Amino acid sequence: MSSTYDEYAYNEGAERYVSELIGKRMGTVDELNKRMDLIVGSYNYYKEMGYSDEMIAGMLGNMCQESTFNLHDDYGNPAGVGVYQWLPGRAPEALDLNTQLDHSVYEINNRTFQDGQTVWDKLQSCSTVEEYAKTFAIYFEGDNSSGGIWVRQKYADAMYYLIKNGFKTE
Repeated sequence: MSSTYDEYAYNEGAERYVSELIGKRMGTVDELNKRMDLIVGSYNYYKEMGYSDEMIAGMLGNMCQESTFNLHDDYGNPAGVGVYQWLPGRAPEALDLNTQLDHSVYEINNRTFQDGQTVWDKLQSCSTVEEYAKTFAIYFEGDNSSGGIWVRQKYADAMYYLIKNGFKTE
């Protein structure tokens, strides 16, 4: 991985933190703060796995789009559940945070495509927050729509801003 500090994502994230993450997705800072344990727990888990801040921000941007950081989110039909809106046949056995994160790492390392590459292999060509968010959206989440990717990238920028500011929401 060739990730380094992503100044663009940080600068974009400052604006997107307020306008997109708070204003459009979470509603209020209080709502975001209610989910901060899940966000920080996910960050710490992936950091222990050796993932870069840029990669984690891309993943958290996708998690925000999928579930608004709601551990037991259930949108119904199709029956996606949990932080990544796992579909039937792909969902982990339990929806506690560690089980979902363990399952995400398993899929990142083992889910292969026609070219023989895994999600992890696809992520290795990324270096920016927005590249990670897009690649994760396409190969992990299965969202190849330009509008869906763009939203995930905005949330990822906001997550990167929070990461680099020690998750301070004030």
